[in-house]
Amino acid sequence: MKKKRMMVLFIVGIMMMAFSSMDVIHAKTITLRYGSTYAENHTYAKADLDFFAKVERESNGRVKFQPYWAGSLISMRESVDDVKNGICDIGNVIPGYSKSGFALQKGMASFFYGFEDYQNLRKAVREIEVKYPEIVGEYGNLKPLRLTSGIVYQLFTSKKAVRSVDDLRGMQIKASAIFVKVLTRLGGVGAPVPMFDVYTTMEKGTIDGAFAPYETLKAFRFAEVSKYITRLNVQATPFYDMVMNRESWNKLPSDIQKIIDDNIEYWEQRYIEQSIAQDQEGIDLAKQYKVEFIDFSEDEMNKLYEVLEAESLLVAKDLDAKGFRATQMFHDIRKVVEKYNKEMKR
Repeated sequence: MKKKRMMVLFIVGIMMMAFSSMDVIHAKTITLRYGSTYAENHTYAKADLDFFAKVERESNGRVKFQPYWAGSLISMRESVDDVKNGICDIGNVIPGYSKSGFALQKGMASFFYGFEDYQNLRKAVREIEVKYPEIVGEYGNLKPLRLTSGIVYQLFTSKKAVRSVDDLRGMQIKASAIFVKVLTRLGGVGAPVPMFDVYTTMEKGTIDGAFAPYETLKAFRFAEVSKYITRLNVQATPFYDMVMNRESWNKLPSDIQKIIDDNIEYWEQRYIEQSIAQDQEGIDLAKQYKVEFIDFSEDEMNKLYEVLEAESLLVAKDLDAKGFRATQMFHDIRKVVEKYNKEMKR
């Protein structure tokens, strides 16, 4: 009887070990589908791959990321809805392209102009988000993950050097959103040309230049058709470009959620590093093409900032009418920008 009992306990023990092993195997197969509009060899993708590897390592292989690159799973225009609808678990999104929602995110695009540092900018954005939770609230049932470093706009021109705001008079410049209105105030014309068409339109002289980040000098070969670069460093407000389907997030074990949350800072740092490296590649290429770099005087920058402030306040007023605290937010943001810029100069 004793031997029989021992045998039963032995078999039960083996079964428990087997089930335990099955649980471990099952735990190792949490696969998160990731959809990106970037190609796998893009510099931003390097930051993603580093983040994936770190989470996979710290989860002891319990999490695996299955990336789909270059818009093969989600589209740039529909990216927000694609993640909401569960086409992927995590997605690279651009809220500004969303057909509905994100009125505040779209409207406040220019509010952080004049910021001088990527690292402090992220701190400032999160400081503002604490006071204005409606910013993150616009993401609804999406789980915001990574905050971008924000797009920094410069002015590339093909024939005429822009050394003052007055030089913009009569010029047709590729621009979008608030920059179109800013150009109009300064006597120029904002041309809503798609980024993919900027090279040919600048080459043909259809437009005189473009507001664009340094990375486009290489990515879109703008260095080949630009003779001058006016360094404006106009910072667009960062947004969450990496979000997760809320249902997918809720299905994750709490310890896996913590591993992901704990590594967001790492992901953002890697993104900033890649952004800086990508900008430098564009700058280096422009120098090879003998492009002239121009800096506005402090007075000229202040003239530009005055127009940006005026237009931003008009946008804020419209948002106020829709129930947002946008004007108050704008003034609070300007105080935060001033505070961090002063800290940098100490």
